[in-house]
Amino acid sequence: MKSAILLIFMCFSAVLKAQDIPTEQINFKFMSTEGDIYTSCLFKKGSDAHQYRVDCSDVKRVFSVHMFLKQYHRNDETVYEFHYWVNESANGFKSNTQSTWLSVNKNADAVKIISYVGLDNDANQLRVEIRL
Repeated sequence: MKSAILLIFMCFSAVLKAQDIPTEQINFKFMSTEGDIYTSCLFKKGSDAHQYRVDCSDVKRVFSVHMFLKQYHRNDETVYEFHYWVNESANGFKSNTQSTWLSVNKNADAVKIISYVGLDNDANQLRVEIRL
């Protein structure tokens, strides 16, 4: 019995491991909620797992972004777990976070995730687009 439980756990945990998202699939934009600012940001993979350094030079802001995507397969559905949080050293490393869980039936494939994290009391946002 214990060996069966261990085998199930090992198989299930392999599916649950979060993978880094390839940089060629990612795009960051900084934007104001009012719409007067909308600018692309440069980024590179950070030294820690799931970390990216995002430089929005047009607005003179640099962010440490952590995000990961997990995918779970069940008999009749696929569940995506997406976590995205943003720290800014100039702002005392205050974290702004969001998490999303999306379930689709077995015939639906997700092709893109677009997510926003509100900054500056939601006056601005850091938008990420991930092509799957």
